[in-house]
Amino acid sequence: MLNRDEDILQAAENWQKAGHGVALATVVETWGSAPRPAGSSLVINDDGTFLGASPAAASRARSSPRRWT
Repeated sequence: MLNRDEDILQAAENWQKAGHGVALATVVETWGSAPRPAGSSLVINDDGTFLGASPAAASRARSSPRRWT
């Protein structure tokens, strides 16, 4: 099930109010058998909890040392 943009933004707001660092991402280009189309959104917080896009995207976001800067 795809998460609505409103759900993703609400999660981001809730996590930020709870004191978490939050990052939002948007899929801008895909190729091959991508699990989500361009325009799909993802929110991830500083403990690695995510909502939206795909687990693979969240994994790449968690591996980035620049994710919270």
